Amino acid sequence: MIAAPRILRSTHGAAIAIVVGMSVFSLQDAIIKALSGTYPVTEAIAFRGAFALPLFTWIVWQAGGLRLLWTVRPFALVGRGVLQMLTRPQLSRQSRKSPL
Repeated sequence: MIAAPRILRSTHGAAIAIVVGMSVFSLQDAIIKALSGTYPVTEAIAFRGAFALPLFTWIVWQAGGLRLLWTVRPFALVGRGVLQMLTRPQLSRQSRKSPL
C-alpha cells in the first residue's frame, strides 16, 4: 500500500483537496462552455487533456513514480476501457435524439 500525501492525511487537508478539485472541475466546465462557440467541444477537451498531461506526470513523479499506476488486475482495466469505447457511440446517438 502506498501512503497518501501528507496533506491528505488530515481531515482539513482532505477537505481542502476536495474543494480545490471541485473548483477545478467547475472552472474547466466554464472554459469548455466559453470555447464551445469558437472551437468544437472535442478539440477543447483534447487541449484540456494536453495541458493536464504535464501536471499529471509531475504529480505521479512526486508521489513515487510509475509504479503507482500499476494495477493488480490489468485485464479488468482493459475490459472497462473496451466497454467504454463500445458504449460511447450509443450514448452520443441517444443524446442527439432526446428532446432538451
